[in-house]
Amino acid sequence: MNQMKLNISFIKNIHATYGQEGEIWLSHLSDHLERLSVQWNFQMICPVKDISYNFVAVVKLQSGLAILKTAPPSARLMAEAEWLNAHKKSVPVIFHMDKENNAYLMEKLEPGTSLKYLVKEGNDEKATRIISQVILDLQSTDTLHQMNYQPISEHVSSFAFLRGHIDTNIIDRDGYIGDPCAEVGPMIFNPLDCFPQHLSMQNIIETRLNILAEMLPFDLERIKAWAFCLALRSAAWDIEGFGNPNDHTIKIAKILYDIL
Repeated sequence: MNQMKLNISFIKNIHATYGQEGEIWLSHLSDHLERLSVQWNFQMICPVKDISYNFVAVVKLQSGLAILKTAPPSARLMAEAEWLNAHKKSVPVIFHMDKENNAYLMEKLEPGTSLKYLVKEGNDEKATRIISQVILDLQSTDTLHQMNYQPISEHVSSFAFLRGHIDTNIIDRDGYIGDPCAEVGPMIFNPLDCFPQHLSMQNIIETRLNILAEMLPFDLERIKAWAFCLALRSAAWDIEGFGNPNDHTIKIAKILYDIL
């Protein structure tokens, strides 16, 4: 398989997240992909644009196009694939999984209009309602409790990286293992690259929170608490990997703290 050009941010993320393991994995990535292509009988087409912490590519099977996803050995990719397998709505079908090579092959879904487009066009409320429906779909399975997923509480140790970067009075170390309400967290501070500007950040956040409380089976205070915890976790991961928190995420965490 020919050498492919990987974007700089992907390489930086792999180094920051996995250290020496990541460097070794990257150095053998071409051979790794070649083995997978023989094993699953696909032809590499191209990596997905803007890959970040996993290698994701469009590949060609005899039956059509598919998506390959792989990552360094310590990445929890198999849990992700098993999670997808446990759902019937709003997720791609998994074709193959390889635990030894930490890779899986899945259905390629053709995207419609990006929710980022709606956000950029000033339709943040519509985007929030669509995300809320997806969250409901993803919680429609009753088999998740049977699987060995990483408890959210294990992420508490990452909060130590916030020391010296954020007021210690607002760091909340508590969490509920497997609480489905945690699903709301990331969509409160995302998308980082096009967060709405037509209203104040606080107004945007409060509108999103109210829509989530309207459409989901969670009370507003619990949604706020999880959004706050997940914003802090995101900031902690930025510090852990890159030495500095994202100012946008920190600002949102402070807003959430003030309205809790």
